[in-house]
Amino acid sequence: MSSISPEIKRRKPWLSARQVAVVAVFGGLGFVFNALKITIPGYLPGLSFNFDGLWLTLATMIGGPIAGFVTCFLTSIPGDIGLWGWMGYAIHALVLSIFYPAIYHRFKGWARAGAFVGWNTVALLTQVWYFTALYAFVFKVGPFWGLMAFNMTYPVWGFIAIYSLVPFIVLLAAPKVVEPDWSWRRIFFRQEE
Repeated sequence: MSSISPEIKRRKPWLSARQVAVVAVFGGLGFVFNALKITIPGYLPGLSFNFDGLWLTLATMIGGPIAGFVTCFLTSIPGDIGLWGWMGYAIHALVLSIFYPAIYHRFKGWARAGAFVGWNTVALLTQVWYFTALYAFVFKVGPFWGLMAFNMTYPVWGFIAIYSLVPFIVLLAAPKVVEPDWSWRRIFFRQEE
């Protein structure tokens, strides 16, 4: 027996306790809302305005992209299209998380809230491309450009309101609640403890 033991390196976990709590709260709310079909009546037969975007936006703002991805996964399980929706929501979480920390730290008050709504709309529009392609090419609901033209009318405004209104109010009323304590550097280069 050798008296030399290998050194054990401890790494930080992928999610902090706060991020796990964020995923539990918002992923749980999204799961329950979808399971109980709590939605706003649809814009196409069989489709409705769900609240997934609200939960994933808040989870991504507070917990970062990984918390957003896990929340998206949990909310998609009982969703109308199941896990087909996960990738579209994950795209939104990724795009939102690219500039959200910079928006939060660079701007204050109304400018911060306005910049957030603008960037959240960009993230939503990338998600719309995914869902339009999904419904056109996989579910064969209709032609891609016809669905895209329709989605750019009132459905996109409904989803912008769902995805942005509550976070906008929180950014103005209690900005510390949605302060990002995560960073891309900590995600990719987890430091040893």
